[in-house]
Order: sequence, then structure tokens, then C-alpha cells
Amino acid sequence: QTPAKTVQRDTDKSRAFYSEGLSLYSQGKLKEASAAWEQAVKYDDTNVLARNAYNRAQIELKEK
Repeated sequence: QTPAKTVQRDTDKSRAFYSEGLSLYSQGKLKEASAAWEQAVKYDDTNVLARNAYNRAQIELKEK
């Protein structure tokens, strides 16, 4: 899956949203983590870690 439209690339914001997603995920906040990772991919669509985390979260959310 690919999140919605990409905004102007900002790798720093992408990394920050990715880290926020990891923190939220570790707290069991899957929906919030997924939203953070979606933002990370919007800011840098080449951020493979964020894209993979987002895709994994989408699968987990569908399984619930």
C-alpha cells in the first residue's frame, strides 16, 4: 500500500515521524503509530523503514 500524496520532501520530518511511530507502537497505540508512519512516508517516499512499518501496521489493523 502507498499512503496518500507526497508533500515536499523533508527527510528530517520523515525521520521524526518514523521515530514517533516507533514510540507509539511500543505503547500499543497501533492506529496512532500507523498515522505517524504515513506522515513519514508522505515527507520522504524513499524512507523504506517507514514504508515497511506503515504496511505492517495496516496488516495488523486489518487483522484486529
